[in-house]
Amino acid sequence: IRTGLVPATTAPLNFNTAATLPPASTGVTYSQAFTITGGSGPYTFNLAYGSLPTGLTLDTAVGVVSGTPAVLQSSTFGIGVTDSLGVYAEREFTIDVTSPLTISTLTLPRGMTTTSYSAAIHPSGGAQPYSFSLFSGAFPVGLTLDSALGMLKGKITANPGLYNIAIKARDSQGRNFTQSYSLAIDPLLTQTTSQLNDAIVGTASSQ
Repeated sequence: IRTGLVPATTAPLNFNTAATLPPASTGVTYSQAFTITGGSGPYTFNLAYGSLPTGLTLDTAVGVVSGTPAVLQSSTFGIGVTDSLGVYAEREFTIDVTSPLTISTLTLPRGMTTTSYSAAIHPSGGAQPYSFSLFSGAFPVGLTLDSALGMLKGKITANPGLYNIAIKARDSQGRNFTQSYSLAIDPLLTQTTSQLNDAIVGTASSQ
């Protein structure tokens, strides 16, 4: 009985990268690699159709889209890959370019001990929905942060003083931005009323 070698089979050439690529932000460096399964390396890549977002280019040797986006836009395009045996595959991708995620609330209003407090943290850019968390420091006792709405609220029971905190906003695509604050808590204001002594009729009063 003669035995022979069984020819090795090569898995079909295909992309292993999701069709919707991670979003980019204007003015922020971006890099995304296309991963390939099957076929026989090395691979070469090409822009099959459409156009990349302004500011991004494709490295045809390694299959990486990179650069710094310059324009707010949503781009749909096709990327092709060819393996060393000449087998070709293609897939359509989309990149959304948004404004960078920031927090537009730069300062917090002063608070007063034993009184109610409410302040909103307003995000800007990025992709909704957002979430919020305490990044560093500690809130004055009595205040809590609504992680979904970005509202810092409660009844302050903390001692007067200056509280240094940092709040982090996170968008739906996992991008983060952190803003630092110095939150001043003042003592409760009290008013004192002094009554004038009754003036004697016919006598000048010095009160």
